[in-house]
Amino acid sequence: IEELSDPESKFEVICGEWATEAEQRNAGLGFLQSGGYDYCLVVDPDEIYDEAQLEAMLRLVSTKRYVPAWRVHMCTYWKSQNFRIDPPERYNPVNIVKVGSTCFSDKRELVDQRNEVIPSHVGIMHNLSYARSDEDVLRKMSTFSFVHEIQPDWYERVWKEWDNDHKLENLNPCWPEAYKRAVDQPWDALPPVLRR
Repeated sequence: IEELSDPESKFEVICGEWATEAEQRNAGLGFLQSGGYDYCLVVDPDEIYDEAQLEAMLRLVSTKRYVPAWRVHMCTYWKSQNFRIDPPERYNPVNIVKVGSTCFSDKRELVDQRNEVIPSHVGIMHNLSYARSDEDVLRKMSTFSFVHEIQPDWYERVWKEWDNDHKLENLNPCWPEAYKRAVDQPWDALPPVLRR
């Protein structure tokens, strides 16, 4: 991040140590509140948005300022941007939080459960958690916050075997049925940043 061009000094890197993901996210909310910010866009490093869709999401949020948090539908990719999980997973993570209205109780869950879901026609999140090389998936498995819930032999039995059998189903490492199957992702359905 520090190597990115920032001529207008828009970035500020905050370093610290937190015992949990929720503590880290809440520290970020506290920082934003002390800086006078109204909203927090919650983005993990493996999540991206189509710029036009993100602008539409923010316009929607601005019309309902009484909503403390928003959740978003996801398109989850498998192995690369060429494949996606079908049907889309049912989980809709929190992606926009009104600063000062609530705080995190767990990874992507809030103490105050009042929220709305951004309609998928407005915009979706593109989740690249499993659009990784074999080596990156092995590394993810060792640091994954759900490491204790990974199915036995998942890496060999599912991740590696899918390369030989694209009809393989129940792909999620922790909750197999959450990723029923992986299908081709049309190029024109990709956000611009993934078409490069």
